[in-house]
Amino acid sequence: MTNDGSQAELYRDDEIDLFELVEGLWARKWLIMGITGAATVAGLITALLLSPSYQASTQVRPPDLSDLAQLSELEIVEITPTEAFARGLNELNSQHGRMRTFDAVRDSSPQDLGDEEWNWRTLSEHINITPDKGNNFATVSYTNGDAEFSAAVVNQLIETANQLATQTLVEEVKTSLQTKASLLQQRIEQEIALEARSKQDRITQLQERDKLKALILKDQIAALRTKEEQLRLDRIAQLTEALSVAQSLGLEEPQFIAQLGAGTGNSLAIRADIEGEGDPLYLRGARMLKAEIAALKQRSSNDFTNPDIRNLESDLAMLEYNREVEVLQARADDTAFIVGIRDMRTELNQLKSYLKQDFSGVRVLKLDEPAVAPDRPIKPRKSLIVAASLVAGGMLGVLVALIMNAAANRRRALGGQG
Repeated sequence: MTNDGSQAELYRDDEIDLFELVEGLWARKWLIMGITGAATVAGLITALLLSPSYQASTQVRPPDLSDLAQLSELEIVEITPTEAFARGLNELNSQHGRMRTFDAVRDSSPQDLGDEEWNWRTLSEHINITPDKGNNFATVSYTNGDAEFSAAVVNQLIETANQLATQTLVEEVKTSLQTKASLLQQRIEQEIALEARSKQDRITQLQERDKLKALILKDQIAALRTKEEQLRLDRIAQLTEALSVAQSLGLEEPQFIAQLGAGTGNSLAIRADIEGEGDPLYLRGARMLKAEIAALKQRSSNDFTNPDIRNLESDLAMLEYNREVEVLQARADDTAFIVGIRDMRTELNQLKSYLKQDFSGVRVLKLDEPAVAPDRPIKPRKSLIVAASLVAGGMLGVLVALIMNAAANRRRALGGQG
């Protein structure tokens, strides 16, 4: 029986009397309320002491076709709005872009930016770029204790990224334009040099052709003169021989052979044919033969005896002045004779005008609207901190009260056993 009584007593000790528990907590209600109030006050003080953080944000979208029109009309670099947007996002995430942003806003920062490296990294860590899945837009945000500064950083970052990406794109286009213009300029210079060389080759060909013709004509004239000289000498020899015969016969004057027909009444007079080749030359008489021989010996030139010599001399004289050579040598500008040179120069001038063009209207990021300073901080959330402190303080107060009740019950139990 004793053992059964002890076990029953132990069973009752292990039981939790809900009413006794509530009674104990109520007895220590001031303790619980004190702890809860202290925790709530501590939470409120904490919420008031924590520096607020403001997050400024805005959205950027791919540029319109009009934003890329200045580049598209050049037909040098084909770039779509999606590709241009990707370039802008790369600059938003690049260290170079963020460092340029940091340099631009550091003077307007409400904080002392003493350690440049540390502050730049801090600035970069609080920048958040969140593109959507379809790459239709991206959210740019920055968190800082100053609302105005947060908005300034977001706007400056977007502007800097836009400038850097646009500058890179424009530089690529200008490099392509410069390369194309240089190649075209080289081609024009080559065409001009080729035309000048062709002109000089033509002059050389004409001069050599005329020189050859002149030599041939001179040879022909010399041959004809040699022939005529030989004919003159042959003639002198013939006449000299006829003179010797005439003198032997005592024929001084041209002779006539008269035959009278006695008793017929007919008479025939025959005069020596001076010019006839068939008649003997000595019948001309010594006087005429001497005169002709003297004239032949005194002749200084035989050119007049052959018309071909004068014709050849005329042709030779024509070769002394080649008008085509004179015109080619007098030409100062050969470009008018180059096929397509005008089109090439027009294209070159157009490329040079493109290089001078203002591309300030090009955009790779389209800003919906500039970021503005937020009215409310994203942290700390004071109401949440106070509420959490209230709950935590209440739970702590109940726990302390339970522990104190358990300790009091144990002391009473130990005192009863004694």
